[in-house]
Amino acid sequence: MFPVQESSHCAEWPRKTPILIAYRFESVEKSRSLCETRSRFDADRESKILAFFDESNLNSIWHTICGILVMMHEQTITSTFSNALVRAATRLGSLLTVMILAFIASNSASAQDLATQDLSLSVNAFSAITTSGDPEPLIISDGVAGTNALTSASDGSTTYDITQNHSTGRARPKIAATLNSPLPAGYTLKINLASTLGRSAGTIDISKGRVRNVVTALANGADADQSITYTFSANASSGTLAPTVKTVTLTVTN
Repeated sequence: MFPVQESSHCAEWPRKTPILIAYRFESVEKSRSLCETRSRFDADRESKILAFFDESNLNSIWHTICGILVMMHEQTITSTFSNALVRAATRLGSLLTVMILAFIASNSASAQDLATQDLSLSVNAFSAITTSGDPEPLIISDGVAGTNALTSASDGSTTYDITQNHSTGRARPKIAATLNSPLPAGYTLKINLASTLGRSAGTIDISKGRVRNVVTALANGADADQSITYTFSANASSGTLAPTVKTVTLTVTN
């Protein structure tokens, strides 16, 4: 398989002229020594290779590797074939034997011991928003002489949490605020929602009962403990207002 060929320099050495020998090697003695050393090295190297892979083992090595690859693909190793692999592995050295045994141990189940299932997976659009509770009553009871606008009342004691997952491309959800009914003329209610998940619209007037966007461009994810601030203002010319309960609705919309 690995024929040992005597170096061409060695074979032709007697016929070389002194000039050529001097050109290729420093001396005739050094040329002869180099040829002999190379021949011994080649013979020793081939001897070791043939000792490990003699021709009687080549077919066994090839068929064993092919068998392993086929079984890995089909996952149908039986106990009978496993025993055959072990017998073949003994010819290939301890390292390959350990590899084959490890493979057999991890694939010892026959085709009858296996079952498969197909699963359909999906995630639907989801959004949820909650508040920490109701704010304190907003009561106006002060003003400045000579000024129609009374001193406003505000509250920032509440927060909101939000989670949503249906933001795609330019279609970014938003939070809208709505007052259940308009306030009488001369009275104003404003709201401000902080946000790290989206962009706060700042302080927005919701007195007229219309839907107003208070947070826009929401990203997918969650926002927690974001502040809600209400500001209530009135003009002296509008007179007094008896305690009135109003409902503000926060909605996540597309």
